[in-house]
Amino acid sequence: MLFGGSDSLATTLFAAQFKEDGDGYIYRRNRVGAAYRVSPAERDKFVDEYRRSYRKMMWLAFGFMMIAVTLAAVLVPQVLDRQAELIGYVVGAIMVIVIWLAIRRYTAAPMVDLERRAPVGPALSREERCAENSAQVGWPLLIGMAVVAGVIAISKLQTLDSATWSDYAWLLGSLLYLVFGIRALLLKWRYRNGVDGA
Repeated sequence: MLFGGSDSLATTLFAAQFKEDGDGYIYRRNRVGAAYRVSPAERDKFVDEYRRSYRKMMWLAFGFMMIAVTLAAVLVPQVLDRQAELIGYVVGAIMVIVIWLAIRRYTAAPMVDLERRAPVGPALSREERCAENSAQVGWPLLIGMAVVAGVIAISKLQTLDSATWSDYAWLLGSLLYLVFGIRALLLKWRYRNGVDGA
């Protein structure tokens, strides 16, 4: 299947919102929201619906990308050759935003059915949310993110004399990722070692 790997990963991340509890599950939106009790059948239904929605979204995104690439190949060289790079960035950004909004909506879909129920527990506190989110991300990913962002930032800093606007965009993005990566590493170390924050 074309999207088998991403489908499996996305479904696993979605299913992580459900934690076993006795003979059922506790659902928390994004793993940190208010707690709702669901049956195994309900949990399976939510996971199946998410899997189908995710696959449909990925096929639509793939089709949109093919149309955009075809139009770019046919029209851009003749009409807007100088702005081809900018158009590519804009189209790519729009597609990423649409996919992100769709995933966000599909991920929160169980709340449509569960919002009429009384929660069995409150949402996690800010400190509990940070600890939960930190525990979900492994050390290799955080270290890799910081290293890659640092390498990109250094390479762009070395070519500032002949930089284009896209180079500055890459530099800004890589610096932001570097800062976020270092912050995430420090938070993970703090929660792992039980260090109180000031």
